[in-house]
Amino acid sequence: MRRLSRGRVAGVLLNAARIGQAQAFFGNVYEAVVRVPHIFAESRALAGDSPFRRGSPTVYFVPAGPVTLAASIGALAVGGHDRRWLAASTGATVAAGTLTAYVVTKVNTPLLLAETEPTPDQKAALLRRWYRLNAARIALVGAAWYAAERARAAKS
Repeated sequence: MRRLSRGRVAGVLLNAARIGQAQAFFGNVYEAVVRVPHIFAESRALAGDSPFRRGSPTVYFVPAGPVTLAASIGALAVGGHDRRWLAASTGATVAAGTLTAYVVTKVNTPLLLAETEPTPDQKAALLRRWYRLNAARIALVGAAWYAAERARAAKS
């Protein structure tokens, strides 16, 4: 049986991270452009009673998040590429994931899933917060993806 080289393992992990970062980047851009939070906030029935219901955008993001994070950390641990760029990519990926957890728990849940619907003022404030935080997520995951590309291009 052939043994995989360290560089090959690192390359596979880095490619998996890059795919996940691209998916998160374009998914977050799509949600902002289409105004998914506004759509669900205006018709809470569309949001359903769980973020994991069929058709929810969450269903598309949740499986990719842990894989992207693990692949990014794994690529950093294995090496084989420029470690500075790998560290930057991993750090931005972790920050984007942490920010996403905050958005889901502190913005999406009260906006879309709370027993009591927020008042119009509360809804407007939550929506503003969602778009500001989503812009930060887009920037973070874009930076992670860029850094992963730089790491891939600068093999050590």
